[in-house]
Amino acid sequence: MANEIMLERPVDLDFQPAKLEFTNYEELKALVEKYADRYKNLVFTRENKSSAIKARTELLSIVNAIESNRKNVKQVYNKPLNEFEQQIKELTGSINEPLNQIRSGLKEIDDNEKQERQDVLNRILSKLVESKSITLDDVQIDAKWLNKGNWNDKLRPITKLQAELEQAVDEAVKVKQQRETDLKILTEFCKAKDIDPVGWVSQLDFKSVTEVMDLINTDVERKRKIAEGQAAKQQEFEQQKAQQEAVVEEAADSEETPIPDDPLITDVIQVTGTLSQLNGLNKYLVEHGIQVAMVNENTTDDLPF
Repeated sequence: MANEIMLERPVDLDFQPAKLEFTNYEELKALVEKYADRYKNLVFTRENKSSAIKARTELLSIVNAIESNRKNVKQVYNKPLNEFEQQIKELTGSINEPLNQIRSGLKEIDDNEKQERQDVLNRILSKLVESKSITLDDVQIDAKWLNKGNWNDKLRPITKLQAELEQAVDEAVKVKQQRETDLKILTEFCKAKDIDPVGWVSQLDFKSVTEVMDLINTDVERKRKIAEGQAAKQQEFEQQKAQQEAVVEEAADSEETPIPDDPLITDVIQVTGTLSQLNGLNKYLVEHGIQVAMVNENTTDDLPF
């Protein structure tokens, strides 16, 4: 039908390749280059800044004039092409409406057929795992199994797909058995290390049991060093505390120990001085509780000595 439309009513165009000739290009090129040469290799300073601004304005005006001509020519040149493209879009738009409806319907059919293949695939895999120690969730599903080319008209898997399904189930059994073995090894290893295996089991999803045990050893060693460091700091703290307590206790004992009184000593001395000096000495003796007794009664003053 499509070919009939194009054969009966082909696109009929009055089309001639456009000729766009720049007739005075060489002449204009020479003028532009001559004008540009006037400003090449010029050095501008702060003193002639105004001249530089003027030169920039003149050169920009030439560039803008040339670009303006280009844009005008392009607009005229593209006008018939733009009109033609718009007409083509109107024609294809009329076709796209039913075309999109057909596409939508075909997609719905394809989705339904794919779902039918998915249901059959699930039944086949469920049958294969019945006698195994695994479930359907343990099987690694390959998206390409649902490709239409893997199924015949009676919705049965081709020989190649059937073999892949059986192999996938066998592989899932091996993986689960290996996982159970690894889990047992890891649990016993953690038990020997006196640690909880719960936090390490999930690592088996990404690493081998040997790699996980290496991680555990590294973590145990790290924690051991931290514990030793903390214990050393605690021991040092306790020692310092004990030393401080000993110093305080020793100081307290020193304060509580009574200081014995000096023994009393009796001595006989002869004092010679002026009356005022002897009075001062007498005052000192009295103030300090020094006992004085008269030895010779032949004195000429009232002093106790």
